[in-house]
Amino acid sequence: MPGPRPIPAELRLVNGNASKRPIPDVPKPKVKIPKCPTGMKNKDARAEWRRVTPELERLGLISSLDVYALAGYCTAVAMYLQAMRELDDPAKSIQIGRTGATTSAWKRQLDESLKQIRQFCAEFGLSPAARVRLATAPKSKTDQANEDEAFRNKRTAEG
Repeated sequence: MPGPRPIPAELRLVNGNASKRPIPDVPKPKVKIPKCPTGMKNKDARAEWRRVTPELERLGLISSLDVYALAGYCTAVAMYLQAMRELDDPAKSIQIGRTGATTSAWKRQLDESLKQIRQFCAEFGLSPAARVRLATAPKSKTDQANEDEAFRNKRTAEG
């Protein structure tokens, strides 16, 4: 995708739509915390599930469609945490082989887990910029003006 990452629609509303281009609709399935998959047995993965799902629900960013994407994210976090614990032992941070010192398997696991976490966040809308890329057709000017006004009134009322 060439050029800078798109600014999330929510930020464009808060900061003002300087470009005056239509703000796209972001798909919004029914907000609901999906049941944690029974096959996800890792304690760290289940703990991450319990940590992030209430916040994602509060923000309206989770639905039953997200169950396996979120399970993949939680599993990647669990693998990252396991690698971090293993790397706390200095003896496990470097492997000595016939060809000399090399990066340990735990360091490679740590790096791979971070890549997976980033990919899940970007691919499935777990970051503001990723949610913008899921945009649908723009609203009409009347609908957009009404929504902008409602949003500004809500912010004013909240203080």
